[in-house]
Amino acid sequence: MLPGDAASQNIELDVSHKAAVTVQFEVERVEDRAGDTANLSEVLQLRVVDRSTGAVVVQGTAADLLGRAVSVEVDGEGVSRLSWAVEASLPASMGNEYQNVACVVDLHWFVGAEDASSLAPIPQTGDPLLWLLAMLVVACAVAVACFAATRSRRVGAHEAATGAAAGVASGAAARGLAGASSGASAPGSTESADEPRLPLGVKGRIAVAAVSALLLVAAAAGIAWAMFWAHERLPENQFATGSVSVSLVGGFDEVNIEPGKTVIEDFAVSNTGSVDSYWRMYLQDLQGDLADALEVTVLDEQGTVLYQGDALSLDRGTAFAQGAEALFPGESETFTVQVHMCEGAGNGYQGTCVTFDVGVDAVQARNNEGREF
Repeated sequence: MLPGDAASQNIELDVSHKAAVTVQFEVERVEDRAGDTANLSEVLQLRVVDRSTGAVVVQGTAADLLGRAVSVEVDGEGVSRLSWAVEASLPASMGNEYQNVACVVDLHWFVGAEDASSLAPIPQTGDPLLWLLAMLVVACAVAVACFAATRSRRVGAHEAATGAAAGVASGAAARGLAGASSGASAPGSTESADEPRLPLGVKGRIAVAAVSALLLVAAAAGIAWAMFWAHERLPENQFATGSVSVSLVGGFDEVNIEPGKTVIEDFAVSNTGSVDSYWRMYLQDLQGDLADALEVTVLDEQGTVLYQGDALSLDRGTAFAQGAEALFPGESETFTVQVHMCEGAGNGYQGTCVTFDVGVDAVQARNNEGREF
């Protein structure tokens, strides 16, 4: 972005509500790039406009708006679509210290906890997350039912086996049979692998119920999150400025000049910045009595006269030589400077001299129809 630039992004936010609700907007984070000469967030203008009414919801610099939530009331019930335009701009008056600086801005829309009960689900047709969560609920329910049925069968089998064993032991005692001593088993005997396990105690039943309930609650909470989540963010909005700079190659060597003589030199001006730029050339630090007797002509590559007049006037303030077209980044242009000593200069200029610097300025071409420097 350059001074005078503006960018806009349209935002549409659907709010499903069963009662009036307040939607809030804030600049949630502002981060200027470390090492920059100035903080872009201090001049970056942000404006949020309600597109349905044209009303400005909030306006200010990114730094000023940080953490300052503004509210928009949404009446009635149903699904309300909020349509906002977020506009970012840079003032045309910002100075050179803001060249090549950058910042990141996060934008945040949300509904506060106090209005959460007023929200209603927004149908998400075809949303895979909802299908997965619904399948999880069904799977949990089936797993709990299967576990309960299996436990019921094992308990019934255990009770039947326990009753049969008790009858055998009672018959043996009535006949006076003496088996192995208490606590011993017949050699080589093993317990059956199919022997039913003992039924769960009270703590076991509570644990199974708790785990099942947690699974169901977690799945239900996941569905609620997917349907009621009341936040929208536009993170990592990056803004950066360009740079305007030029370089100049060329110069006059020390020469002896006399009335009627012209000295000619070529100069090359290059756009070393990142944006299209206009350039202008002038003389600065002009010193010496000989300056009064000099005339200067500046020509572009096509021979077009960019300036013609006395040396004293070519001082940037009253007159200068300006390129006809903007230079693209990396592009160069050659111009020619002719310094002529007037034929009518008298003997009073003998032994005099003049010194000067050739200067070049550049200014952005965009947002600068008047080519103002």
